[in-house]
Amino acid sequence: MLYLQELLDDLSYGETSGLAVTNPITDTDIIKNHARIFSLINNGLLDLYTRFKIKEKEFDLYQRADKSLYYVRAAYLGDPGAGDSEVYIDGTGDDPPAGDIIRFLEAYDADGVEVRINNPRYPYDIFTYEPDVIKLVQEEDADLRVISLVYQAAYPKINIEDDEDPETYALYFPTYLKKALLLSIAATLYRGKSSKASEQGNLSNTYLYQYELEINKIKELGLLPDKTSTSTNFEMNGWI
Repeated sequence: MLYLQELLDDLSYGETSGLAVTNPITDTDIIKNHARIFSLINNGLLDLYTRFKIKEKEFDLYQRADKSLYYVRAAYLGDPGAGDSEVYIDGTGDDPPAGDIIRFLEAYDADGVEVRINNPRYPYDIFTYEPDVIKLVQEEDADLRVISLVYQAAYPKINIEDDEDPETYALYFPTYLKKALLLSIAATLYRGKSSKASEQGNLSNTYLYQYELEINKIKELGLLPDKTSTSTNFEMNGWI
């Protein structure tokens, strides 16, 4: 576990120490001062969680006889067995889908048989129009069909409110991502500075290059979780 303030401090005294935007805060309104930083952290984590299959989640989709398109969105989550035909995504678990779908990885029916994804040779299986939109062929007995979908998930967005304290706002991601995240944020911050454009651009490119080197290092060291099953209960070693 890492607290958000620790990450902000690392930025302030490390890669971005020359930028006023991340200097130690004297104003009491930390949210206002760091709104852009929070956005960059979110974007950096999204890129890392897209490049690497760090987090996988699973949910059940209950097919309906009158539907061919299924939206994995909050309006359609709930208890599909409670009688509401508009609720077809099981959202009763501890970690339901929450706008965090990067890509679907696997799908299975109730008997554990694979349901293929985006394979034109199997038109009665699954096709995805968008990351959170699924197409299934309508079937008269579809209400009896339940499909379990496994997807690559993004890190939850940091959305800190005015009454929350970065010193107690906990972040949970693998420790091996921290350096890459800091380099990603630094590259974007320097790229966005207009003064001394040539110098700042060079710094941005330098940090971007170091970021890619760090990505390759993570791959070479084999630090990624071993996804040998669809379980989302990964080993916590090396996580913060």
